[in-house]
Amino acid sequence: MDKWRLLCQSNWVEMDEYTDGGVHTDTLIITPEVLNLIAAIDEFKGAWAAIGRIAPAQLTSLRRVATIESIGSSTRIEGARLTDVEVERLLANLNIKDFASRDEEEVAGYAQVMELVFASWSEITLT
Repeated sequence: MDKWRLLCQSNWVEMDEYTDGGVHTDTLIITPEVLNLIAAIDEFKGAWAAIGRIAPAQLTSLRRVATIESIGSSTRIEGARLTDVEVERLLANLNIKDFASRDEEEVAGYAQVMELVFASWSEITLT
């Protein structure tokens, strides 16, 4: 029978694994820290579930804001100087083929890649 050791603050607790996969809980010590972690996990689960109940129009709006902020911050890391407002204005006119600056070209390219990822996420294999 395998033994698992769990460190709860400064207390070691031995838990023997049953053949059915259960654990002895009579020796388990729930510290305030462990309880806070469990509460944080539960709170996250609730927030995650709430995301699934957001209206499609609201999700589209959130995606647009996230896209603008992601493109703006990522291209600024690379040296581009466009603000989020300028990124938003450029994205509204992406049918433009002649860009005024290299920064605008980078933003347009980043936006195209993000659209590709959003459209094809289920077919993209991560390695």
